[in-house]
Amino acid sequence: MEFTIIPVFEAQLSECCDVLTKSFSDDSENPNASSAFSTDRLLWELTNGVYMFGAYLPDKTQIGFMALDVREHYVTLEKLCVLPNFRRNGIGSALVAHAKTESLKYSDTLRIGVTSDSTDLITWYEKFGFVTTENKHYEHLPFDVFYMEIKN
Repeated sequence: MEFTIIPVFEAQLSECCDVLTKSFSDDSENPNASSAFSTDRLLWELTNGVYMFGAYLPDKTQIGFMALDVREHYVTLEKLCVLPNFRRNGIGSALVAHAKTESLKYSDTLRIGVTSDSTDLITWYEKFGFVTTENKHYEHLPFDVFYMEIKN
């Protein structure tokens, strides 16, 4: 499948929000995830240093998304998603590879938080070399978060 990964800017945020909502709405392990996405929230993140990227078909249809939040000692990979009808075509893997390359501009450590009950997702990230470094419980969440990272 032919697609490209390019930076996302303010004009594309509404489409990004749609991709996020559609991608996470079928997430049986985290059914409330889709309600966390809004154009205003993405704009706030974009204007506060979060780098965003979209996966696009040749006809400019967006089919995937990811964000990189640069921190002092690491970069966090956030909101990685692919529309359900386009999964299992290498798009998610390409987004992870792109995240690894982009994050090297800022840090040698790329991190991601995964819900502790998402065992398939944890295994998927392990294929790229991510290892679990921390298991954290947040009082406001009904699940623990596994923090995984990879050193580039």
